[in-house]
Amino acid sequence: MKLSIPKPIHGWREFAGEVGIIVLGVLIALGAQQLVEWTNHLSQVDEMSARLRRESLENRDGMNFDLASLRKSLNAVNNQLSMLNGCRAPLDVTSFPPVKRPLVLLATDSAWLGVRDSALLPMMPKDVVDNYWKLDATGQQLIPILQDAQVSFNDAEAAVSALRAGASDAQSCARAVHSLYRLRSAEQSLVNWVSFYQTANEKVLLGERLAPPKVRAEN
Repeated sequence: MKLSIPKPIHGWREFAGEVGIIVLGVLIALGAQQLVEWTNHLSQVDEMSARLRRESLENRDGMNFDLASLRKSLNAVNNQLSMLNGCRAPLDVTSFPPVKRPLVLLATDSAWLGVRDSALLPMMPKDVVDNYWKLDATGQQLIPILQDAQVSFNDAEAAVSALRAGASDAQSCARAVHSLYRLRSAEQSLVNWVSFYQTANEKVLLGERLAPPKVRAEN
């Protein structure tokens, strides 16, 4: 059996060459590992971008549903106000319709929250991140407006239910008229904000840059 005995290193130059080969090998291995990680991150960025787009498409359908529901409710409220006629004529409570609460869906943001709270955020395209920050801020503005509308729904429902139960005095009628006008105003405000969000969402889907989010004026 023959044993292979390493050749002795002669001089610093030969020693530096051997060390250089080792260092180069380590650097290549580290670089290859980082390349694999970077490629994996790019794949995750593409996946998250696709999830954001799917969520915006789903929200488009939700906003279309909201607008149809709210406009139907607005027509019903206008019809009720017309029937009350400012309390100037006797009311036939048997034909007076109840207040029907429209179904309103808030925009979902789970995909955006996943991006926002992940380590991938710095790798996402800047324009995409900027747009979704603004879109999310606009969506958050819808929450207090919807809450205001729900209070108006409750008041109108109670006032109209009293009329339908037989309350025929002028005060009960005036309360119903006032609450229905408030409900109409709240629903119109909600329609305006849903439409504003819908427009912003469409711009995001088209890749257009959003302006700073609109701020709701306080009453």
